[in-house]
Amino acid sequence: MAIYELAYHLGKDVEDILEMPYDRFIGWMTYFEKRPVDWRGDLQAALIMQAQGVKDPPWKIFDSLRSIFNKKNPLTDTLRGSKVFHLLGLAKGGEKLNLWKEEDLE
Repeated sequence: MAIYELAYHLGKDVEDILEMPYDRFIGWMTYFEKRPVDWRGDLQAALIMQAQGVKDPPWKIFDSLRSIFNKKNPLTDTLRGSKVFHLLGLAKGGEKLNLWKEEDLE
């Protein structure tokens, strides 16, 4: 199933995946483990849900986000340091947002 899944996401034929060198296949599988397909859509939905009052952090709402919000993930630091994240904290009620606390990942 992994071969078909990879072919689908890469827009390739199954034959192309079967001809792929093994290390490249493993590299793609690792990539999709760390960056699940459509994680951005899941993040957007989680943030909308939080804006409507859901208290859980994004990775508890969508398991696909757990690898994205890993403590050792540079993407997480980039999001926390972004202007948008800063402005969310300054908005009315922004201090109440429980976004992306590392201790919640455990």
